[in-house]
Amino acid sequence: MHVPTQASLVTTNFLESTGPDIPVGGTTLAFVFDVTGSMSDDLVQVIEGARRILDTSLDSRDASPLYNFVLVPFHDPEIGPITKTDNPDVFQRQLQDLYVQGGGDCPEMSVGAILIALNISLPGSYIYVFTDATAKIIILLMMYSN
Repeated sequence: MHVPTQASLVTTNFLESTGPDIPVGGTTLAFVFDVTGSMSDDLVQVIEGARRILDTSLDSRDASPLYNFVLVPFHDPEIGPITKTDNPDVFQRQLQDLYVQGGGDCPEMSVGAILIALNISLPGSYIYVFTDATAKIIILLMMYSN
């Protein structure tokens, strides 16, 4: 899969997802976040909601063990920087450090960010998308048709 060149990847203490240390049924908790200007009034509340999802997921690890965490913020015209870590504290800090940037138009780059999250998450993972805008599908169709 082609990943847009604008996306940069931040990895922290992460073992390759094909490594032997992944527990049976291990999953990724991934958040895809719209950080465009239209989210400025809602970003604090959405981050708090995401933190609650993280806390709940950590509390119920026995059902489906979380192996790692992925954060994919997007704004126009870019996606990233992307965080992929096995440390929930690092993930939480990156989540808290999100800030509004770019935007000013609709639609947004949500589908590209979702594709990246799908590509770097383990099978059977949980991917949550936080946005208030429609998606730029046509740009992705053009990118992947070449």
